[in-house]
Amino acid sequence: MRAVLPLRTAPTVLLAVSGGADSTALLCLASQAREILPDIAFSVATVDHGLRPEAAAEAQWVAALSARHGLEHRTLRWRPSQIRGNLAAAARDARYRLLAQEAARLGAAAILTAHHRDDQIETHLLAAARGGHGLLLAGMRPVRALRPGIALARPFLNLPSERLRATLTAKGQGWLEDPTNRNPDYARVRARFALNKGLYNRAELLCAIGAAQTLRAEHDAQLSKVIADLTLRGALDILEDGIVQIDADALALQADAIGAALMARAVTAASGSAVPPAARAVRALPIFRGASAATLSGARLVRNGSTLLIHREYGRTGQFSLEPMGEGSVWFDRRFIVRAVGPGRLAAFGATGRGNAISRTLPVLVGADGDIAAAHPALRQASKSELDVRETVGWRLTADLPGDPLGRHCAERTPKIQVPTSNLPELRPCLLASK
Repeated sequence: MRAVLPLRTAPTVLLAVSGGADSTALLCLASQAREILPDIAFSVATVDHGLRPEAAAEAQWVAALSARHGLEHRTLRWRPSQIRGNLAAAARDARYRLLAQEAARLGAAAILTAHHRDDQIETHLLAAARGGHGLLLAGMRPVRALRPGIALARPFLNLPSERLRATLTAKGQGWLEDPTNRNPDYARVRARFALNKGLYNRAELLCAIGAAQTLRAEHDAQLSKVIADLTLRGALDILEDGIVQIDADALALQADAIGAALMARAVTAASGSAVPPAARAVRALPIFRGASAATLSGARLVRNGSTLLIHREYGRTGQFSLEPMGEGSVWFDRRFIVRAVGPGRLAAFGATGRGNAISRTLPVLVGADGDIAAAHPALRQASKSELDVRETVGWRLTADLPGDPLGRHCAERTPKIQVPTSNLPELRPCLLASK
């Protein structure tokens, strides 16, 4: 069992701890691991979703446990308001957003969660119940890019939950029980009950997950190669203002699954959307059947001959998001990192009532007097001062893919998170020595 951490000088790692058995084990083992990992600083965060009255007390319990282990702790609070649709999904998105913001505040390169093998099996079963097949049944990645410079790592993904609980019992360490985990109203809980009752063959499920993970790895490698080939041929580029430019004719030559996956990633990255569009929605785009323009998932697609431009559609998906990145930087709309932001407020250029379809989506700094104090470099006529901007559209386009498919010419604009395969911190010696 390994926690894969992006290497940094004096790295900091954030532990996501709710107080349940699994995350409590993560806290205790990480604390013990400091003896063999002296160069890593661990910090702890608990997300209070505001959904249960006991949550505040549970966060205090984790804070006290962290203090006993000499670890810094912070409670991150989310207060849901007017949530429509899937509350559990909204809470999950909020949790990772808050954890990423805390990691950025700390300068942490990674967030560790305590997802284990049983969680992985449940994820597989839920995907299958939704009609997923092939690589969609691969479950959670051991490591995934959460945002520029921060990875989400799951060091226990190949361990059974019983091993973690046995370790805590051997240490005489208790934990908290969340009643939500026994509520059959949730599909995940029903899947867990079915597993515990022996209604599924775990060995067969693990084999199916392994096969799906192999498919996903092959798909990722092929997609990375296609992006690299298109980039080298000048058929794919990320422009300064966050536009994805693709040669539609070259794209049409790709295998259907790869072409659809690339388009889904391009739409997601260019639009700043949190989730990608469905493959069927990508395949149904009229842009590939003679139309000159189309919209999808907050992106606008414009075709001129074989050139296809994909950019953020102003006003379609609501407010432009602003997420702290640490050291005075802000992640604007998941498309640009704006550094060294001065006094004023960041907003889209369109909020000033100016701009065309593309320029309206770019960031500007509006002063207290309502004038533009600084603007994205592409808005050269809007202000004499330029914002210090780095686009992350390319980073999102290639997140979690192997290698550097966009090439070195994009490296400075779109820093790609590096997940090394060596020098990986090992926590196994801290686990209960049981088979």
